[in-house]
Amino acid sequence: MKPTSWMDYLQLTVGGTLSNGGISSQAFQHDPQIPNVLELEVVTDNGKHVVCSTAVYPNLFFIVLGDLSQFGVIS
Repeated sequence: MKPTSWMDYLQLTVGGTLSNGGISSQAFQHDPQIPNVLELEVVTDNGKHVVCSTAVYPNLFFIVLGDLSQFGVIS
């Protein structure tokens, strides 16, 4: 699936843009990136790799989107 909105600052990774909210200059037309995310791979503060979604670890899924990497790093 191709994202409808992309960040203007392309030096960030996809995980980096999602942890910053995924807001770009196209967001007023196409919404930010984060509503289009279905699943994430996250490295938690204890170094554990976790795949999360709205069905699997939903608390982690929703907290890492736009958290500025405070609760985990989106890989």
